[in-house]
Amino acid sequence: MSFISLFASLLLTSIVNGNQIFQSLDLPRPVVLLQSDSAQASVDHSEFWNVTYFPTYKEVWNTFVGEHYILYQRNTTKPPTSLYPNTTKFFEIPLRSVAVDETVGLTFLELLGLRTTIKYVGSLDFITSGCIRAMVDQGVARTLECSFTGCNATLREMQIADVDALIDGNSPNPNPKSFAFSSTADPGPLHRAEWIEFFALFFNLEYEASVLFDGTVSRYNCHRRAALRQRSNKVVAWISSFNGMHSISRAAYKKKFTEDAGGLFLESAQDVYQTPDRDTVVDQATFLAALADVDVIIDESYEFDAANTNLQTFCAKYGISPCDITSEFKFMQTRDVWRHDGLKGAATGGTDWFESSIPEPDVVLEDLINTLDSRVNPTHNRTWLWNVHDGEDIVLEPRTCEDFNATRLSRADACSEIVQPPPTDTELVFVLRFVEINFQILPPAFVEDLIREIARAVGVLETDIRIISLQPGSVIIEVAIDFRGNDPFARAFSAFTRKVSVDSTAFFTPEFNSRYGFSFISVPAGGTSGCDTHILDTCGLDSDCKTSDDRCNFLQDETDNWCEGTCYDGDCCTLNGGKVAGFVIGVMLVWMLQDEK
Repeated sequence: MSFISLFASLLLTSIVNGNQIFQSLDLPRPVVLLQSDSAQASVDHSEFWNVTYFPTYKEVWNTFVGEHYILYQRNTTKPPTSLYPNTTKFFEIPLRSVAVDETVGLTFLELLGLRTTIKYVGSLDFITSGCIRAMVDQGVARTLECSFTGCNATLREMQIADVDALIDGNSPNPNPKSFAFSSTADPGPLHRAEWIEFFALFFNLEYEASVLFDGTVSRYNCHRRAALRQRSNKVVAWISSFNGMHSISRAAYKKKFTEDAGGLFLESAQDVYQTPDRDTVVDQATFLAALADVDVIIDESYEFDAANTNLQTFCAKYGISPCDITSEFKFMQTRDVWRHDGLKGAATGGTDWFESSIPEPDVVLEDLINTLDSRVNPTHNRTWLWNVHDGEDIVLEPRTCEDFNATRLSRADACSEIVQPPPTDTELVFVLRFVEINFQILPPAFVEDLIREIARAVGVLETDIRIISLQPGSVIIEVAIDFRGNDPFARAFSAFTRKVSVDSTAFFTPEFNSRYGFSFISVPAGGTSGCDTHILDTCGLDSDCKTSDDRCNFLQDETDNWCEGTCYDGDCCTLNGGKVAGFVIGVMLVWMLQDEK
């Protein structure tokens, strides 16, 4: 590693970890807080927050907005403010009262049992929670004065002074009592949900938050596995219209939701469709052409009065005619026009999608799976997604609450497949190490050709291949592949690895071998000892399937029948990926470059 890259790496680490940036100021090194190890938060998914623990305080970063917080325990000495940048904000924790200026954070607080810490909330027109609206009705909480032009700025300042903290949105706020809550900025469903652990930092509820989030992750992955066993492969487009402009979303978290539900995300060439000369006029023809192969539409257009939204208003908005099953569009023929505002607080106003879908991605996934293929989880009652074509009813949450102090329960359905039967989707991670024996600098052309060869041989995109390490004399490349354990691709790929272990030159094309030399490859054994080899050798692909009475554990046929190792005629039993999920096939290749003398 060069001095420049080393310096850049250290600088980045300092910024991300937070505590290192102040070491030159002789701040104490991070140690375990006066709590058990299980009560410390660890960031596993989110990209925009992190925490470091000290004996009596926590140092927290929201890297999306660039804000830095010191959370010190009550009845302890506040760390000297002079040791930190003047933009650092200090909070005495646990917080006892908060004002919430946006709807996204409300459900997070309710799930943590912190509803009664909410003293002020934003406009009730946009809040769905029946308990929080009832709290305002009964004077337990009050409405926070707005911050726009024409609002009472003095009253708002008095209200903020009356609480320990103001929970704000995705923008930095100079108010020393505010902290930004940027869950919607994180790119993935679980990334966004993990912000419940960020919230918990301010209330010393790390353990409770970790239990909640672990449950969310387990259910999400369980439902994901169920959907991927019966992939619908329906093409889904998330579209919207605002001020006459049509858009097709390319948001990463929607792509993840769609693919995890067994669908295909529409990879639109552009997100906003407009004419080149007038940016306020939609390019209707290009927009509709992009929807030609779409099976399912999710219309995200914000409708204040969603109760009066129907198929006719949808068609008029997007210029679709005829507005019935005789339309040229597949999503019209199959009656697959959906919206995500199926739960609201009132007929007019905001939608719960922007309130409780973020901390409950497992429920969102259930909704989407049910939308694409209701056979996967037929008993699920959708929360947000409703069928516009069928005129399904929108649910209005009652403005009541039995117990303000009660912890809100998750809407998620239990998923029995978390334990049994095992999942059938598998991720194989191949770590390839190439070493030039003379420890010379590997030429850039070699690395480029190498990635191209691996993509061809393994059957993945070049973008799926990641360089882990590139140093003088060696390069380490990681290839991660997701597939169903019963796919022909899985069996073919297993056969490919066996072939490579016998004939190392088969990994590369003759041109590549001729140009750079030759390789030695060894494939360590993995899976369930000799059982995997026997079944794969016996069955192979569907066309080669044979009958065998040999039995072996952890096998499943293509139709998801638990066959316990018997290879049936017509339906091949293969290794059940769930039992060997996460195993790593290490492929060590020692590359001998020809001498260029």
